[in-house]
Formats: sequence, structure tokens, C-alpha cells
Amino acid sequence: MTLAEIFTKAVMHTILGMGVVFSVLIFISFIISLFKYLPGLLEQRVAQKTGFEAIKNEERGPKPTQESSERIDSILVAVITAAVCACVSQETDIADSYVVRSIRRS
Repeated sequence: MTLAEIFTKAVMHTILGMGVVFSVLIFISFIISLFKYLPGLLEQRVAQKTGFEAIKNEERGPKPTQESSERIDSILVAVITAAVCACVSQETDIADSYVVRSIRRS
């Protein structure tokens, strides 16, 4: 194999490699340019789902009364408040029980 044949093969491999890389980059660029159409498609899907949900809710029956929803809200508030209090008390217990007695350099 002569030096000219080696350089010819090297140039061909370089051109082939660069061609593949740039074609993949162009393909990725095309896919990214299609992202601007996603919000419209997602809004259509949400509109379709909400339409189906409205139909399903009508089939289920009447909605709960105002009194029962207020009761559920008050129960929900009580549960959330208890959870927050429990988390806060656990954090303070851990922080209060940990004491550094001494620091030594090794």
C-alpha cells in the first residue's frame, strides 16, 4: 500500500464520519424544531380529556352538597395541620438530641 492510497482512505473515512455526524445533527435539529407544535397538541388532548371527564361526571350522579364539602375541607385541614406539627416536632427532637462533645483533629 502506498502512501497515496493510505491518505485517500483516511480522507474518505474522515468525510464519511463527518457526513454521518452532520446528518444526525440535522435530524436532531429537525426534531427540536417540531417541539413548537407540542403545546397545541397537548392542549387538544387536555380539552378532549376534560370533555370525557365532564361526560363521566354527569353519568355518576349529583354532586355533593355544600355542607359535606365544607366538612371534608375541615377534615383535610386538620389532617394536614397534624402532619405538619408531627414533622416539625420530629425535626426539633433530632436537632435537640444531637450534641457535639469535642472536636479532634486527626
